[in-house]
Amino acid sequence: MIDRRQLMASTAASVFASPVLAQDTTGGLAPPRPGGASLPPGVKHTDLVLVPTRDGTKMAASLWIPPGEGPFPCILHRSLNRKTYARPERLSLISELLAAGYAFMGSDVRGRFESGGDFDPADPKDHNGRDGYDTIEWLAAQPWCNGQIGTVGASHQAGFQVRAALLKPPHLKAMGTWTGGYQESGRVAGAPPPLAGGAMPLIQTLIWLPNEAAGEIDRLAAQGQDMGDAKLVLARMRTHPQETYLHLPLRGAPVTKYGRLKELLDYRLSRDVEPSLGPGTPYERLTYPTMHECGWYDPVAWSQFAAFADLRRKAGSTAAREGQHIIAGPWQHGMVFQRELGELDFGPTASNEGSGINAMQIAFFDRYVRGKAVSLPTVRYFVMGPNAWRTAQAWPPAGMTRTKLYLRSTGKANGVAGDGALSKAKPAGESADRFVYDPEKPVPTVGGAMIGGLNVPGMRAGPLDQSSIEGRPDVLIYTTAPFEQEMEVSGPITLRLFASTSAKDTDFTAKLTHVRPDGKSINLCEGLLRMSGRNFKGKPEPTKPGEVYDVVVGVGQTSIVVPKGHRLRLQVSSSNFPQYDRNMNTGNAIGVDAKGIIANQTIFHDAARASYLELPMAPATST
Repeated sequence: MIDRRQLMASTAASVFASPVLAQDTTGGLAPPRPGGASLPPGVKHTDLVLVPTRDGTKMAASLWIPPGEGPFPCILHRSLNRKTYARPERLSLISELLAAGYAFMGSDVRGRFESGGDFDPADPKDHNGRDGYDTIEWLAAQPWCNGQIGTVGASHQAGFQVRAALLKPPHLKAMGTWTGGYQESGRVAGAPPPLAGGAMPLIQTLIWLPNEAAGEIDRLAAQGQDMGDAKLVLARMRTHPQETYLHLPLRGAPVTKYGRLKELLDYRLSRDVEPSLGPGTPYERLTYPTMHECGWYDPVAWSQFAAFADLRRKAGSTAAREGQHIIAGPWQHGMVFQRELGELDFGPTASNEGSGINAMQIAFFDRYVRGKAVSLPTVRYFVMGPNAWRTAQAWPPAGMTRTKLYLRSTGKANGVAGDGALSKAKPAGESADRFVYDPEKPVPTVGGAMIGGLNVPGMRAGPLDQSSIEGRPDVLIYTTAPFEQEMEVSGPITLRLFASTSAKDTDFTAKLTHVRPDGKSINLCEGLLRMSGRNFKGKPEPTKPGEVYDVVVGVGQTSIVVPKGHRLRLQVSSSNFPQYDRNMNTGNAIGVDAKGIIANQTIFHDAARASYLELPMAPATST
């Protein structure tokens, strides 16, 4: 193998200087100059490069090389469709990387579009890892490259980075794993959050299946197969998704009439209940500094913060342990952010340009790919309410106190008109709360942390008013008293729940909201636990009707300042549909039931079984 570091040691460095990042008043990074979506003059662009891999299969890629003499470091981005970077809103990162003196390659993975081989989302032979390794080493051997390679990408693209990094390519220096990569062991996006117990994020499937299938249909059509009807079904799935997610059984939806499309759907619905993020994750095999990114309305936020913390403790090198950084904003899943999300406007510093996220990523590469002396915050996070960026050395930030808010009621917490409360005082002899979960009438999704959105009212990511569901009798409502002083909540939130069900399997959901004095209830974060996966042992474990279980629901990550006079609210129910597939309460596999079973649910909050919400909280500060 060519050692580019020795070969190019005497070659002049790039003529481009990296941007100097000024500090803003909150200790974060100042935004870059506007207009970054236009490429610098003199850039050399090749739309199709075929990169060979060890088995002879060639990966299709596009390449941008900055002007000047070089040689240059290179940033690699591998995805299901490299051509999405032709969109103006996605060119900004490429443009800023090129202006900073980095070459950039966007590559399709095996079996996608012009790339050779067959696409298999499960990837049992780890082609994604080996192809990524080979592409990195091919780049390092090019005469225009100085052998210093970084990787970047979001969601499934982050997963592809991790798969390659586990194989330790010699010329990889650092990774930018935005909102993904660890909770799925690098497979194509679609795995449930690590604490969901095997429930399926159905909206994610309804968005990703057409995306994945598009390339497959084109490939089959090129082989002479008639895919006209399949294309119509996929188009209908995009414009009328309810025809798929309301279909019972789900595995009999119209899309399943086409062999390859059925295979892709079955793959997404066939999930085990053991999270790949946790004790078995081979963090010690990851030896590269990493910049993580996620958003408060991103379902990957929980696992992204967990990976950040675990890599700081367990990564396989000192450089990697000390080189973990994370940025989190008021964002949904992805790489393109605007100041407005859902019903809220978070101000100009919440956008890509205003947040300076691209500048922070480039500064990260300058430090760990180029070896420059660049100062970077370990944690940079956006506090909703004041809409300000802050920095910290750890997560949750110093000063946050884990606070227990106990579920309280007289057994009448059903709906917002009930008497459910959240209190620091422990319950004593209180009656349990009960509700009926009917899978034929699930609680509809209203905003929240989802990957993408659907062409259906309420099915968009982010903060939305919850009044349409808070009056339902199958939604238990627990609300704090008005805050007596301004408080900050920043960090992970969990719900310890003592619960029983009449069914063999069921779900319990939790959603935290911010309640304003006018009564509007805006969602902050949410979680779900499938009871059959409550122990995360890899195989479903049926529940015993009537038995009381002590379980923990991961509610999510957030950062908000709650003003004086405002309140927090907890919703507890058994469905959030179609954000997650509805549990049919039968104990059967996802998507096979044409009819569900009603479940009678009980939530206990007495002296011996005190259910409580736990959240990191502290009096708010102005810094």
